[in-house]
Amino acid sequence: MKVVVIGGIGLIGSRLCRIPGEARHEVLAAAPNTGVGAVTGVGLECALHRAEVVVDVANAPTFGVPIDDRTLTPDDDALLGSTTFASWLSATTGQA
Repeated sequence: MKVVVIGGIGLIGSRLCRIPGEARHEVLAAAPNTGVGAVTGVGLECALHRAEVVVDVANAPTFGVPIDDRTLTPDDDALLGSTTFASWLSATTGQA
């Protein structure tokens, strides 16, 4: 299974990339340093080709909007399609 981690070379993303990799899944750490710009779209189509799971842990730009003016809804178990990341992780690696 191909897993793409947007922000995969950052603090959280680099650690997250290890988990599916240890379960022998193909993991792509997508970030500007690896030729993938999620904001600009550069390399994004190629990076997402054949991906079954995409996780976004990028440090999203605010484009000058103060963070207080945005609605933030943190959720440890964010909904991803018809499943959640936590349940996918548990099912594929035995970790929660």
